[in-house]
Amino acid sequence: HYLLSTPLEWAFIANAMSLQWLTDPVSFPAFGPVQLEAHVQAVDITARNGAPSGLTAQASLDQDGDSVAHAAGKLTFVPPATYRAIRHHAHMPSSRGSRTDFQHLTNVQQGPATLTAQVGWDWRDRFYFDHDADHVPGMVIAAAACEAQHLLSDGCEARALQMEFVRYAELDVPIDVAARNTDGLRSPVFVAFSQCSEPIGEATFAP
Repeated sequence: HYLLSTPLEWAFIANAMSLQWLTDPVSFPAFGPVQLEAHVQAVDITARNGAPSGLTAQASLDQDGDSVAHAAGKLTFVPPATYRAIRHHAHMPSSRGSRTDFQHLTNVQQGPATLTAQVGWDWRDRFYFDHDADHVPGMVIAAAACEAQHLLSDGCEARALQMEFVRYAELDVPIDVAARNTDGLRSPVFVAFSQCSEPIGEATFAP
């Protein structure tokens, strides 16, 4: 909003995001906050009718002056009228009261190299629901993807993550998770999300 003077009432749609650790992620504390400084740079800005319509950005995450990770993301900017038109068929207009799960994954069924589950969330968690929403936030889906990777890798930390989203996730329909690794604990892990057999997004983790 501040970078491009985009009105605060406009919505941002997350199309893709990525993160790559430059240091060993397990060296960070298992509990408590990690203080990082983000240096964000816009690398591509698109416009429509004289107003910004999209942004591709990259960031360096630094700790004590050293770069520890690189991140990138692609966003679409949507004015209020366009957002209402896109979401006028939303199943639930509010996330309030939607779910109160304690885990990011529910109904987990796991084999040696595959996992199926459903996404869980707690609408009262201000980290993921810092404002009311008519859809499941992308960060909830990202957290579920990370949990699936952890389970399939026996707790081994991934060094890189790439995620893409293709549609909104509705609040009142189960979000199905299908994950697999390719060749043992240190292999890449792929996680796909869908609702009613329609794809929502996917994540790829590199060891």
